[in-house]
Amino acid sequence: MTANKLDKKNIEDILSLTAMQEGILFHYRSNPESRQYFEQLSMRIAGNLDADIFKKAWNFTAQNNEVLRTVFRWEKLEKPVQVVLRNYEIPVRVYDISEYEEEEILRQLEAIKEKDRKEGIDISTEPFRITLCKLKKDRYEVILSNHHILYDGWSNSVILKEFLEAYDAFEKGQQPLRTAKNRYREFVKWHQGRDINTQKSYWTKYLEGMESRTLLPWDSKKQGEIKKAQVYTLEIEKEKAHRIKNFAREQKVALASVLYAAWGILLQRYNNSEDVILVLRYRAERQK
Repeated sequence: MTANKLDKKNIEDILSLTAMQEGILFHYRSNPESRQYFEQLSMRIAGNLDADIFKKAWNFTAQNNEVLRTVFRWEKLEKPVQVVLRNYEIPVRVYDISEYEEEEILRQLEAIKEKDRKEGIDISTEPFRITLCKLKKDRYEVILSNHHILYDGWSNSVILKEFLEAYDAFEKGQQPLRTAKNRYREFVKWHQGRDINTQKSYWTKYLEGMESRTLLPWDSKKQGEIKKAQVYTLEIEKEKAHRIKNFAREQKVALASVLYAAWGILLQRYNNSEDVILVLRYRAERQK
């Protein structure tokens, strides 16, 4: 995969990656076809919607959020970087499926989402894109697709709020207000300036005495029969998935935290232990 050459005049900033981003990039490069960090969010909009104002509002939101104007580069570089573009129009794909009957509309909509997921994301050129589907005269579905290397789930609400405010202002013939924000460069600088030894010392002391490993029970007699690790995929029903997401939202925690907690409780019960430690490892080695 060779990324398009960037116009130097259109580069606003070039930043190093955080440790978390480096880990995510490693997995992305190891398996470009994987959808491990692909994020897709859908929302339904009722009422009349102007496609031109829609695009204008999103581009305004991008100007106020560096992350939406960021692409990633790593080829022929000693260390990967993220490049903030000065001017960038967010890709918006528009589908009009309003001529179909209700059942076919739902089928077409699901097909559009599935196609979007299968296509994946190219973080070197388009880490964030939007799909606008017209379902009826006054009903739309908006699909936001992005790579997790850009931002976490909590940022969605901030970005959507700014977009809706911008759209409302443009629709009224007004100029949206820009939100004052710290530049991402400041966060990266803070992240790199942390004292790793101090943090290591704190956690070493905090976890002192934790010697036993928290594992799932297994039959040592069958150890020789284990050939290789297996991957199991479980598809959760939509209703149950919505309940889990709503629970995370009500508790003001990330969805991942709920899943980690469930896994921790499982290990706790299997091991009859009060304490469980989960070690999340992100490989950040640079590929040769």
